[in-house]
Amino acid sequence: MQAESKESNPHQWVKKWIAEEENSPLFGVLATVDHEYKPYTRTIAIREINERGALFFTQKGSKKIDHIKCNPATSLTLYLPSYKRQITFRGRIEALSNKENLQYWNTYPKESQVRFLVYGPRSGQRISSNKDLDKELEMVRKHYQNRLPDKPESYVGYRICPDAFEFYQLNNDRLSDAFIVNTNNGEWEIQRIIP
Repeated sequence: MQAESKESNPHQWVKKWIAEEENSPLFGVLATVDHEYKPYTRTIAIREINERGALFFTQKGSKKIDHIKCNPATSLTLYLPSYKRQITFRGRIEALSNKENLQYWNTYPKESQVRFLVYGPRSGQRISSNKDLDKELEMVRKHYQNRLPDKPESYVGYRICPDAFEFYQLNNDRLSDAFIVNTNNGEWEIQRIIP
């Protein structure tokens, strides 16, 4: 693992590890706290990772959004199983602009858009069974059979903007590798730590 140089860019490191993951869908465990500072974690789909951070989408009314409003500090951990690796982002969550939300909605597969129209506006509400949702999904599919749905107001995106990273790789033939990467006066500083 080449990570000893203080000039190393953690974003390039993240990009390299993800590229080596054989194009698997990216999922991570997002940690937030509620208004009583009780922790909450959930697995989320990561839409994109770039130099600005990790991007995910959700729906208005979700616990995630309530927690983000209380405290935008967060931690996101990606598990990359192909090489037994883990990347943790630590930083703040920022809302995307309306323009960005629309741009990403328009790149969403149509079936995903249709599904979101069914569950997105009412996410978290209690139901007795999925039968009614299945019927509604079929109706919405038929309604949009020949056209694309407009972006609903409830579809919103957020970016995790990291100010620190943790990299971990499990090794079978020797001790595992672990690194912490923090910003120091605008520069990334890497420290190897005992795993």
